[in-house]
Amino acid sequence: MNDQPQVCPKCGGNTTQLQGGLAYCSACGFEGEEKKPDPEAITKASRVMFWIALPAPALLALISFLLAQSSQDLHNAGFSVGFIDLFVDVLASLYCGVWLARRFCKPGPTRALAGVCLFVGITFLNFMLICAGCSGNLRF
Repeated sequence: MNDQPQVCPKCGGNTTQLQGGLAYCSACGFEGEEKKPDPEAITKASRVMFWIALPAPALLALISFLLAQSSQDLHNAGFSVGFIDLFVDVLASLYCGVWLARRFCKPGPTRALAGVCLFVGITFLNFMLICAGCSGNLRF
């Protein structure tokens, strides 16, 4: 048996070890280990979100361009989509930059610097695409 008393994850009281190796708390009745989230499910969801967020500003820029080119009635709608795309660009670039830095860099200053650089780079590229997409909205 373990001489050091274990702490209950629910109430903070002392637990005793049962025969099967599970912990039991007499104060709250907790038995076993606290269920932990599945890291693979979290990783899969964040990967899907990354692949949605990465092309989203470019797709909105394309929609803005196509709306502006289709007819004069949809000219304002194309401009509105392009303006919304600016906000989507910042959010998507921030998510993608942080996601890439967390995935490929070790924790510390390198990860922070990589996250900032990736955020700035992705934002710049998306901004150029948005400018190209909104160029169809300009009428002289």
